[in-house]
Amino acid sequence: MMGEVDAATAPDLDELLAPRLVSKVHSLVIDLSRVRFLGAAGVHVLVQAALRAEHQGMSLRLVTGPRCVERALRAGGIRVEHLHASADGIVTLRADDIRLA
Repeated sequence: MMGEVDAATAPDLDELLAPRLVSKVHSLVIDLSRVRFLGAAGVHVLVQAALRAEHQGMSLRLVTGPRCVERALRAGGIRVEHLHASADGIVTLRADDIRLA
């Protein structure tokens, strides 16, 4: 993804992720390093994707990128402090890392 992930573009992200979340892959990586803005709608799509991935027995991994992405994830209830990047800058997002209100 690149640019802005907001109410207007979040459905595109959801549409992009949907077939991948029901595939036979073991790990899905979402690269947010080129995202300039991550709105609540985008965070919601990522939270739902994490829950679906876990249900499928799949690992959902994020490349978090800029601070705005980290702040939006935190504001959306994702425990960013639990997202420790590996050497390649990729973090795994698990359902336990999400605080649902």
